[in-house]
Amino acid sequence: MFANRGSGETSMRDDAPDAVKVRDRSKAADHDEPHLQDPELTAERIARANHIAPRTLNRLFAADGTTPIRWLWQQRLSASFTALAEGQVSQVTDAAMNFGFNDLSHFSRAFKKTFGCSPQSLKHPTRAKL
Repeated sequence: MFANRGSGETSMRDDAPDAVKVRDRSKAADHDEPHLQDPELTAERIARANHIAPRTLNRLFAADGTTPIRWLWQQRLSASFTALAEGQVSQVTDAAMNFGFNDLSHFSRAFKKTFGCSPQSLKHPTRAKL
């Protein structure tokens, strides 16, 4: 399953079965979820926590057409959306900071680009008239 390179670095062989790659990517993703609030979470830290090389981590996520950091951002945005939509947080700032964003303007732009609405609009939904 793993090939040992001359430098002592361990990485997944390109011919490893897809099931092994998927399982390892899922393991890496499982590690990320409890750490969504950590703005210092990096691909290198995720790889190290999963005992794989950063390049291997990138290949695992590339199979799904994404990167570890892009996936992490998507998870953070989704968690923020849920927190706002379900009233788990009372302020947009709380939704951003609780899930690892440290720049509110950047968070708001990314949120609107991803979901097509501002985070503020979830906090104050328009009420349908009867």
